[in-house]
Amino acid sequence: MKTMNSNRCSRAATLLVIVVLAVGMTVPAAAVTTSATDVPDSAEVDEDLSVEFELDDLYEESTAWTLNVTTELEGADWVFRTYDNTGDQVGSTEEQAGNQTSFRIDADEGIHTVEVGLSGSVPDVENHTYEPEERVTIASFVQETDGGSTNEIDEWTVHHYTQESADARTAIEEAEAAVADADEAGADTSDAENTLSNAIEAYNGANFGLAENHANDAVDEAEDAKASTEQRQLLTYGAIAIVVLLLLGGGGYVLYNRNQGDTDPLG
Repeated sequence: MKTMNSNRCSRAATLLVIVVLAVGMTVPAAAVTTSATDVPDSAEVDEDLSVEFELDDLYEESTAWTLNVTTELEGADWVFRTYDNTGDQVGSTEEQAGNQTSFRIDADEGIHTVEVGLSGSVPDVENHTYEPEERVTIASFVQETDGGSTNEIDEWTVHHYTQESADARTAIEEAEAAVADADEAGADTSDAENTLSNAIEAYNGANFGLAENHANDAVDEAEDAKASTEQRQLLTYGAIAIVVLLLLGGGGYVLYNRNQGDTDPLG
């Protein structure tokens, strides 16, 4: 029995060591911290953007590594500046161009903070989708160590649109609100929902004029359905009120007659 227990303990200890080693071999996520300035929530196609990024806590994983950056902006220009722990710039400003480039970061050079500037224009929308909304990558940062491992640092995306797609999206959103409001009121919104689906389908096909028309029709159908329901409810409430009044009046009449019958005619 002691031998069996000893073997079991030995196997358990071996498994524990394997698990610990496996956990130790897992490549950790990049610990570099980032902040961004002037990154919008949405941007129109062909709009010029100029954004700034700051990277700190650079050496949690490695004291020398390469920052790989990518963007989907057109005509992209990058500017890299490095600073020491006192805030003084280290080395010269480096300018690069293109949708993909890299920048070397080394603790031996006294680099404590990296500032990355990016400018470019918002590209065309290749595939219009109402949901999820169309998005384009402003910037993606990846850390590549000298050992060849890579860790994603951060990524920034923005909803991009044309004026026509924005107008159609707004119309569809208004239609969705109208349908939801009518449904909450208890109305039959099946026709409005079908028309709304047609609007979204037209949007996904980049037929924005048709999408806007369908959306406006869905609003009208939802509002009509809500109005009809409210009218029926008013008629129902009115009928109930009349019945109640009649019942009250009839009851009063019966009581009156009973009281009259109970009265002694001789006084």
